[in-house]
Amino acid sequence: MLHLTAAQSSLALLAALAICALLAIGFALLAVSAARSRRTLGADLQRVFEQLDLALQELRNQTESIERLESGVRRPALPAANTKLFDAAVRMARTGVSTDALAANSGLTKQEARLLARLHGRPDKARA
Repeated sequence: MLHLTAAQSSLALLAALAICALLAIGFALLAVSAARSRRTLGADLQRVFEQLDLALQELRNQTESIERLESGVRRPALPAANTKLFDAAVRMARTGVSTDALAANSGLTKQEARLLARLHGRPDKARA
């Protein structure tokens, strides 16, 4: 067994109390720091949510603007006869018909026939 004198025992008790006091102070500082971090984190999250709300509102506004613009756009419907002529012109361009023949047989202008030949024609004929 270990025998301590009264002075040694008092010193050991005082050292244990000092250690406990330091631990309590450390835990208190840790708690204060954690509370401050929580408040800061809460404020940061609040700012992020506010920014997300603003972005969402802007997205909704842009969507509404696009819908308004699209509703005002008129898309002309081509008569069925025109689409058949155009399809025939595309087929002729793919076979390598000259742009003059393409324009004459399809009702396209020469510029339209050149564009069609460039887009759908054979590479060796499209460059001519």
